Amino acid sequence: MGIGGGDDEDWLRGSPSRTIAAAEDGGPRKRNRKIINIDDILLDDYKENVRKLKNKTANTRKNAKLKTNKSHLYESSDEDVDGSNAPEVVKDLEEQVDCGGATEEIEPQWGQRVFGPQKPAPELAISGDSDDFIKQALQTDADTECVDQLACSTGEIFAVKLLGGPQFLRVWALWHGSCDEATLHWTFHQMAFSKLKHVETAACKLLCDLLMYSNRDLGCSYKLDWVPSLGNVMETLQVYGYLGVSDSGGLETSTNSEIEGTSEEQGPPMNLFSLLKFLSVFIATRKFRQCFLTKDVERLLVTISHLLLDQDRVTLGNLIQSCLITLVDSFTDEEWTSSCGNIAAPISRLTTEKHNGLHLVRGLCGNCSRMEGLQRAVAMCELSKCLSGQGCISSVKEVVASFESVHLKDKGVDFENVYYRIVLADITLWCNPTFQGDKGLAFKWSLFLKSCSLQIFSGDERPFATKVRNRSSLLWQKYEHDTDYGEAGSEGEVKDSSS
Repeated sequence: MGIGGGDDEDWLRGSPSRTIAAAEDGGPRKRNRKIINIDDILLDDYKENVRKLKNKTANTRKNAKLKTNKSHLYESSDEDVDGSNAPEVVKDLEEQVDCGGATEEIEPQWGQRVFGPQKPAPELAISGDSDDFIKQALQTDADTECVDQLACSTGEIFAVKLLGGPQFLRVWALWHGSCDEATLHWTFHQMAFSKLKHVETAACKLLCDLLMYSNRDLGCSYKLDWVPSLGNVMETLQVYGYLGVSDSGGLETSTNSEIEGTSEEQGPPMNLFSLLKFLSVFIATRKFRQCFLTKDVERLLVTISHLLLDQDRVTLGNLIQSCLITLVDSFTDEEWTSSCGNIAAPISRLTTEKHNGLHLVRGLCGNCSRMEGLQRAVAMCELSKCLSGQGCISSVKEVVASFESVHLKDKGVDFENVYYRIVLADITLWCNPTFQGDKGLAFKWSLFLKSCSLQIFSGDERPFATKVRNRSSLLWQKYEHDTDYGEAGSEGEVKDSSS
């Protein structure tokens, strides 16, 4: 007997043949159960996906072959289907995606061509007699060519060195109590047209410093025998290729064929920066120097505003804003009362596109009340353009009343037009003292924004529908949380409308 007892040798008693025979006779057999783990499930799923992918690929090839055979049924071509028409297929798919309307909600890129080809710089004619040493240097050779060229006269080279030298202004201010016309005209010409950056910068600094020396408010008695006129400024801009505005405020040129020139240089030179910097200082002296008439300043304000539409002049944005603020501040209170309306309409006529008009309105910003008033006036003109000749808006009541005809559930509603109108109305109404003092009017405007926010479905596929909804929702929250705009109930509305 072994260690484990006699039972451990029982398995030796049965022969293997007897065991196999019993199994073949159909005797009882023990059933084996297979354990299914996560690897088996993933493997089965992988095999199923491979089978579906093969079937799908086979069906795609079959359909492509049938389509190719049908398209070339009446053609005798030996070309095989090797994927050479892939670009056309991709293009068709892109067009199908574009038809969904998703890209139609993107606002167009603002911008307008303000400058065309440059014109040749005019020649400067020097005349008159003077004992000034700078003028004597200029008169050394009356037939001198442009200062920017290397083959120029000795006298003009001397003048340019004096202009760019650090002691020029100091010597001039100490030894002379005035500046003659020829020197001033020559300096302005160098600032406006010189291709030498240091000469242009020095000329601009000289003119700006002389203007400050001649400020009577500071007790200075410096005399300038000549100052640029509006004609000189506009002629300079025309040389730069500026398309210009007519006396009525509209664009003089509107087609590309009208602005084609012979010059290969497109757009203004870098001298435009110095010219705008000079104008910012020059216009500030209008309060004690009658250099420009009221109508001249109005036209110049429209011209500078036109530069806001040029994308290539984005880097001059701060300088353009400074010029606009200086021009607006140069008006007296009596002049500004009538000039604000005279300026708003020509500025609005600078463009016919809604997105450009909105960009122009946004560019007329400033912390002073006059700039805010001008911005609201131009915004009202843009709103009138959006109404397609239905009327001219001139008050905040008319702004709010213009939205009463908007039916959001109408299938033919132009949400793009409504979107621009809402943005322009917000610029007109926000922080407007007249609007803030009318509680009923504020309630009507808030109610309209609320209806746009709630009645337009978030998944509305109509162009600009979701933009109107999102913008209205944002503005609704803004007006509701501002003071007591949302607290003017129906009683205030009825009371205000009855009065």
